[in-house]
Amino acid sequence: MKENIFTQNQEVPKKERFIITGGTEGIGKAITDELLKEGADIAICARTQEKIDSAKKNPDLVSAYQLDLADRHAAKKFIKDSIADLGGLDVLILNAAVTGMKEDDEYVFKVNEVAQVALTKAAAEALKESGGRVVFLTSAAKNVKGAEAYGKSKKRIEEWLKNFSDRPENKDIKIFSVIPGTCDTRIPQEFIKYGGDEIRARAEDIIKRGGFRNPETIGKIISKMSISGNKFNPKTGEYDIPINQCEVVTIDDDNIEAEEKEEFKQKLEWIKGLKLSFEDKISLLLMLKGIKPACAVSGEIDTSPIGLFSQVEEAETRVLPTTEQIEYLRSIGVNMPEPEVEFSKSHKVKSTIIAKTKEILDELEQLQNQLKKMPNPRHPKYYETHYKIGKLFGYPESCLAKLGTATDDKIKVPEHLRPLKQFVFSKDNWEEELKTLESWYEQIKDLIPEIK
Repeated sequence: MKENIFTQNQEVPKKERFIITGGTEGIGKAITDELLKEGADIAICARTQEKIDSAKKNPDLVSAYQLDLADRHAAKKFIKDSIADLGGLDVLILNAAVTGMKEDDEYVFKVNEVAQVALTKAAAEALKESGGRVVFLTSAAKNVKGAEAYGKSKKRIEEWLKNFSDRPENKDIKIFSVIPGTCDTRIPQEFIKYGGDEIRARAEDIIKRGGFRNPETIGKIISKMSISGNKFNPKTGEYDIPINQCEVVTIDDDNIEAEEKEEFKQKLEWIKGLKLSFEDKISLLLMLKGIKPACAVSGEIDTSPIGLFSQVEEAETRVLPTTEQIEYLRSIGVNMPEPEVEFSKSHKVKSTIIAKTKEILDELEQLQNQLKKMPNPRHPKYYETHYKIGKLFGYPESCLAKLGTATDDKIKVPEHLRPLKQFVFSKDNWEEELKTLESWYEQIKDLIPEIK
């Protein structure tokens, strides 16, 4: 067995320098985002200029290059330029790969093998100087029928990295591989869409057994291993087991569960500290539990600690506020004018839209902009647009079918469901919606006392 060359209590430089291939989508983006939160200096690459242009909008990213890894000369130049940008290199993360579902075997060979060798060799001197690491994202699907080119390429690079490590001149470069499991990324989607029967059945079976893994969680785990050189210890809940040279680390369910619990604990603490109404906190809790894809809240909110997406500019929502609403809004610093007689005129209230993904948020903002151009309900797209918005906010289908959320005062809502009452009720479907509230309540009832 190879001697372990990682130190458990290894000191990590304040600003570690990373190069990540394929850093604009999937696991690569998740790793990049997580390491940026930790203050790392990062250079990335991607195949499409559009994704690079989007990545460059992040001021914390040191550099981003567009290139096709099938061109090994471009791959070597990317490493050289990135090392110059970063002023050195501590970790090279070999993440980018193609499946071979849409590409021929020659292209798979160039990207998944030739490029990985070229990238590693080009980074070797800088990694020797820093005592750095190479982290290779491999796969468990090495012998799956229908994905032979993909699987074999991963296996061959594992073997090449071991041979590379065995050379005396490379003894100071630490190397390990990671099997992330099947994540909700482009790769399994290509297997399903373009793959043969066996590889498609494998991906579909994963969905039936609970679905793909969250790339954000996997990215967080890989970033922690990349920084420390340690893997997760289920006994301590820490990353304190040193990784052996050329070890292939499989991310298991215990590791994922521990990360998800910790992340949710942080989110719950965040909700508790917000200056929001109880109903708004319930709305956030439903979203964080995955019951709703988005929500809108009023008051003071900062989403940065938990990785959710919120509007940069606060939306202006027209409402007919009650006396209690006006009093609450003033208590949290919103400058509310005196109400008109019988609240005959609406007032503008600052609110923030929060969504699980940037894509959902972008769609909501687009739909809201469309509504502004529709002067009244007679517009042919008015109700259709409201329906789409309601669906993104997670309203039940029975409620959306009537395009209404007006509560019928005659409906007797049980006391324990009243904090959730804001989300449903279209009068004609209230019995079905009451069942929806009950199912939601069951999923969050143990957490409600935490946020009161």
